[in-house]
Amino acid sequence: MRIILAGLFLIFFVSYSFTSAAMNNSINNDAFSDELIKTSSAEKLNEEEFMDNYFKNPTPDRMPEYINTIINDPEIIGPFNGQVFIAFVAGIVKDNPEKVASWMERLKFIDEHSMERLNYIYWGIWYSGNPEAGAYLQQLAMGDDYRASLAKRIIRSPLRDLLEIEKTDPGNIDMLWASFFARGDDEYLRLLLRIAAFDPKRDLSGLYADDGLVSMAIWSIKSYREKDPVINERIANLIAKNPDFDYSINQKSN
Repeated sequence: MRIILAGLFLIFFVSYSFTSAAMNNSINNDAFSDELIKTSSAEKLNEEEFMDNYFKNPTPDRMPEYINTIINDPEIIGPFNGQVFIAFVAGIVKDNPEKVASWMERLKFIDEHSMERLNYIYWGIWYSGNPEAGAYLQQLAMGDDYRASLAKRIIRSPLRDLLEIEKTDPGNIDMLWASFFARGDDEYLRLLLRIAAFDPKRDLSGLYADDGLVSMAIWSIKSYREKDPVINERIANLIAKNPDFDYSINQKSN
């Protein structure tokens, strides 16, 4: 997924200036605990393969291992790709809220010197939109340490679900893909297809997509269809069932 994200970032950087102060903070790469979690797997986790294939074979018990790998990678945890991490974590948390406390127990080595990284994890929990998962942060916020301080700031925002967003911006394209990889839910693909095939005369749902956003959605869909036969088949089936998802009408310049 990293290669495709890099391409999307280039398009995004040329066309848009997208920031989210609430979710993203600058990362101090020198301030991070040297302690690593002990995993039950003797094989090192490949974070890219884990993310790209999770929807085919969900392994939520490996989330602490994945998070530990990612938070040590400055290419992933940063002002832009950090949002992808948040969306992926949120999707898995949404389906596994009962595991959040045990995951965070295994990640308790993340200390006050690494609050920027903890920030991304907490946003992933909160943006799952799952009340049970949200209750974990609400309980945490009742304390008086650095974790409570961070949790208090985050829970001021409403619980969020990407599928409930009526108007989509460039950053959400990657977040929708990350959510799909986390959950394997065709609803994320449907929203991506709606953006790619957007026609203001045809789509009266309140969604708005300008030419740049449409181009990004088409480019990402075509890239993943070429890369993954499973995704290609699922998208082909969705288009066959709903001709309004046929984004070829917008491919004149793509």
